[in-house]
Amino acid sequence: MKTIRYIFIIAALSCAAGCSDYFELEREPQKPWNSVAEFERAPIGIYWALFTPAFWENPYANWHAVKTAMGDDVDLWDLTQNETGWDRNTANFNPYTNRNVRLLYRAISGCNSALDFVNASNGNPFPEDLPTEDNKLNLDRIVGELHFTRAYAYWLLQTMYGHPYVPGGDNAAIDLPLITTFPTSKPQAMQPPMGTTAQVWNLITKDLE
Repeated sequence: MKTIRYIFIIAALSCAAGCSDYFELEREPQKPWNSVAEFERAPIGIYWALFTPAFWENPYANWHAVKTAMGDDVDLWDLTQNETGWDRNTANFNPYTNRNVRLLYRAISGCNSALDFVNASNGNPFPEDLPTEDNKLNLDRIVGELHFTRAYAYWLLQTMYGHPYVPGGDNAAIDLPLITTFPTSKPQAMQPPMGTTAQVWNLITKDLE
């Protein structure tokens, strides 16, 4: 038994010595996007997250289904024949409603990650690309699309879970996690700041502007 153990140790040490060059890092980690053309993938990814996934992994479809199910005209349906069994009790959200939180915050996280990337360089992440007017306009458009899609995702969340904005009201109810940057630690991810009705609607308005 000792002989087998010694052979194993020697083999492991020999492998470690022989493979040190093999596992040596040859290329430095790259940034997620290295040009304006590559940065185009950021909003494309958000559009995919919002509109493309099939069936109930699609937050856009989830939102419409839940809004329809909670509408006053739903009693016209023959619900006994509907295997989904829409639940109109908003205190007891069905799985499609709950799933939308994860799906929409996934899209918001993608927007935040890309916007953080731009903000970290004071709005100029690709200095080698931007001397041309075309690249500058494309970067501005991409950043605009990221703000727009984040506003849209928060609008879907707020109109499903939050309170409507009341002009002249205090709009002080705590509605949603208000996440505007990508978390860089576990505590940030687990304990996001909560936004009031006013704060959520103000973010939506600011992003759209």
